[in-house]
Amino acid sequence: MPGARMRRLGMAMRTTKTKAMARARARTEPRRTESRRSATTTTTTPTTKTTTTSASSSTTASASSTTTTPLTTQTTSTSTVSTTTTRTSGACAEKPCAHGGLCIEAAEQEEGFVCLCTEGWIGDWCDDEVKELSWESGTDSELQHRLPEQYERAASRMPLRWHGVCGNATVYAKQQSYVAQEYEEVVKDVHNSDGSIDKYVQFSGIVPRVFDAGCSGNALSAAGPSLTTRAFSAKKGDVANFFYRVLHGGEYYELLIEVLGCFKRQCSSGDFRAFDDMASLRASGDIEGFEVLRHHFKEEGFFKLRFHLGSYDFSGGSLVGAHLVAKPFILEKREMIE
Repeated sequence: MPGARMRRLGMAMRTTKTKAMARARARTEPRRTESRRSATTTTTTPTTKTTTTSASSSTTASASSTTTTPLTTQTTSTSTVSTTTTRTSGACAEKPCAHGGLCIEAAEQEEGFVCLCTEGWIGDWCDDEVKELSWESGTDSELQHRLPEQYERAASRMPLRWHGVCGNATVYAKQQSYVAQEYEEVVKDVHNSDGSIDKYVQFSGIVPRVFDAGCSGNALSAAGPSLTTRAFSAKKGDVANFFYRVLHGGEYYELLIEVLGCFKRQCSSGDFRAFDDMASLRASGDIEGFEVLRHHFKEEGFFKLRFHLGSYDFSGGSLVGAHLVAKPFILEKREMIE
């Protein structure tokens, strides 16, 4: 991922963290002490008295001059030496940005600076590593991405709640994973100007007409495409981020995200089981810009993330479908403070 995009992504993911507050106090206390000191310090050495006696010519060196004393002459010299030490002042003096991040002084910020992080790092001090998760490869055949049985299991385990509709109540569909007829889907890569690649996911289909739909729970839900990431390792405290934007579709969209885990030393594809949920929501309409869903890992292991796109026939008019643009899942590998 290009560095410019990663920095913008990092700004989107910056949140207030307990560890950041702790380290902020640790880092700013020395800086506040330094600010009370003068940028120029004058040190005066005490008066030095040197007596030299020699049977032959000798040399007496002081910080400011060199004196040659003749034979059998006793010389006493007194000198005062002043030295000037220059310190670098400002919030960036201690180079707070890690991993090559660029520190820029910003008086309006609480810490007095902001860090522009290099690619692969985010956070107030560029000390949180980020990793873009790739998708599992596969052919783009018509039914390659539709997993109705897995969709139904996910929906029964984490009931879909309305997002801004029906009082945000949970409304079950009459059948959660109806296999829509005349089903069509499109799953393709979208290449952006910054070099990043998003996934465009769209589907449509036909379900039986229902005359008492809406929030009654008598309408049908249909499964659309599902996409899964490749396996990755994560530890307690790491955070997965899913950026998505929903475009207008045939009906109300449904979004389910599962966390598949394996806790062996070595895992094959059959070892991953759904054990946690990242999101479940149902809503309508377009989303202006991208929204983000997050999952905090509670234990160490190997994981995959799978999102399902579905549609609920709220109108009862038999047409279902949804359009969604998804960015790759982003994993923040957080430093944990015990």
